[in-house]
Amino acid sequence: MKVLVDLRTLSKNPSGIGYYTYNILKHMEMKDTQVKLFGITDQGSGKLLEMLRDKMTIIETSLQAKQLNIYRYFLEMEKIITDEKIDILWQPNFIFIKNFKKNHPDLKIVVSIHDASPILHKKDFSILYRLYFRFYVNKAIKHSNHILYISNAAKREVETVFESASKKESSVIYPFIDYKKMDEKNENSANGFLYYGNLENRKGVDILLYAYDLYRQRGGTKELHLFGNMRNNSIDKQLKEMLEKYDKSIYYHGYLNDGDKWEVISRFGVGVFPSRGEGFGMPAIEMLLSGKSVIVSDIAVYKETIGESGIYFHLVDDIHQSASNLSEVMIQDIYNKRQFDIKHLRFDNETNIIRYKEVLTKKD
Repeated sequence: MKVLVDLRTLSKNPSGIGYYTYNILKHMEMKDTQVKLFGITDQGSGKLLEMLRDKMTIIETSLQAKQLNIYRYFLEMEKIITDEKIDILWQPNFIFIKNFKKNHPDLKIVVSIHDASPILHKKDFSILYRLYFRFYVNKAIKHSNHILYISNAAKREVETVFESASKKESSVIYPFIDYKKMDEKNENSANGFLYYGNLENRKGVDILLYAYDLYRQRGGTKELHLFGNMRNNSIDKQLKEMLEKYDKSIYYHGYLNDGDKWEVISRFGVGVFPSRGEGFGMPAIEMLLSGKSVIVSDIAVYKETIGESGIYFHLVDDIHQSASNLSEVMIQDIYNKRQFDIKHLRFDNETNIIRYKEVLTKKD
């Protein structure tokens, strides 16, 4: 059995989908099986790719494929499928440029679809990206044999927007969560709130910045520390204005790599994740499993994955009312009293890896 995985999301500065893919592959042991893993990427060598080389054969396409257009990349992917006689293809993202079934009708295609945010939260995405998303998700659904969802909430979202998805074989399997329980002596050394993840509207970073302004006006004194890739021009502008207004109180540290993440988490008692839309919400769960507290929006996926362990604020369509609701929770200073109960996750990593292995390595 030969399995090919698209590793394009494991770039040098990967986001959530990159780590989702990496954590699954890292814990899928194949040495004593008849399964051979292959990976393809055009992103160049990065730390995560290097750490997977002892588990799979990684094929790095020429940089020309990236420079010309993505279609060239998928042509090279099909060449690997042909030359290596690949049985199963896993696309951890939703992008399909080429119909591999035309020349490889027996190829099993598994695709991960993480959410339907670009359709359900139109204000947070450009018209061009919404069209792009809808087009390629439709193609992914059409050409796939099996769809992987990372939460029941994500499955409901996708099947509501894309009716054809409900007719496909699918599984809901939570991501593998790699976490570290923190040494108590290092806890809460920073007097502040922590946010990490992409800085974009969908993640509610605009709400967080408005809320922090209100929090300070209401007498709050904690700092706000943000880590992540800047993905939105309006948030970039808003953040710069806040940095000038609250010098020495707001800190933007840029991208947070996995190696530094746990040291950063260890210094904060509470994370704030005011997302409008999430497929799973990994940062909030990482912090909870590390013994921290989190403030989150009251969206369905957080109710599913962290249950009563989250400190919730009410998210509404009006951004300023949402910010006011969040600031009221921030000023109450009740969050450090909450303890995370692992039973709210309703799963364990060992079981999840077994389930991923079944879907990704079984032809039938």
